[in-house]
Amino acid sequence: MAMPMPAPRTSSPQQYALLQALQPYATTTNTAGGPGGTVAPDGPGPLPASAAAADVRAHAASCYGVGQGPSTDRVNFYEGSIKVGWAEKDHGYWCGNGYSITDLGGANFGYYHKTWTPDLTPYCIVLPFNVNGWDAPHAQWAHGGLTAHEGNYTPWTSCVTFLSGNAVVRIAANGYWDRYWDF
Repeated sequence: MAMPMPAPRTSSPQQYALLQALQPYATTTNTAGGPGGTVAPDGPGPLPASAAAADVRAHAASCYGVGQGPSTDRVNFYEGSIKVGWAEKDHGYWCGNGYSITDLGGANFGYYHKTWTPDLTPYCIVLPFNVNGWDAPHAQWAHGGLTAHEGNYTPWTSCVTFLSGNAVVRIAANGYWDRYWDF
C-alpha cells in the first residue's frame, strides 16, 4: 500500500513482480449492513401468505430509497491482512403493495453498485457480471447481483485479475429480502 506509483493506473515492473508474489495471500469475504432472511435454495417461487416476521425488513406498502429497507451486500478483497478494495450491490429505490413490486425507480431498476480501491494504488476491480432484474409480468421479486474480479495494474496500464467474489440483494414485494444468489 505504501509503494509510490509511477503513474495512475499502472505499476513498475518491480512492483508488478511483488504484487504477483502476493497473490497466494489474497482472500475475499462478504459483509453487509444487517442480517438477511433465507429462502429455499430452489428459488423464490410465489410469496407465502405470511412471511416469517423475523425475515421482514421493510414495510412493502411504502416506498424505499437508498439507505432504507434492505441492506447492502459487499464483497471485500484482501491481500494479506490489508483490505485493498470492495464491490457492493445495493438497492436504489422500490415500492411494493404486498403482492407485486409496483415501482423500481426507473432506469436503474431499483439497484445500483459501487466499487472501491484506494486512490493511486496498483489494485483494480473489474465487473464482468452486473445485472438488475425482476420477475414479470407481476413482479413479486426484484433481483440484483454482480461478480467482481480484483487484481493489479500492470506496467502497461491493463488490469490483470486473479480473485473473484459475488454480491447480491434480492427483494420481495411483501418487504422480505435476502442475499440469495439465483443468477
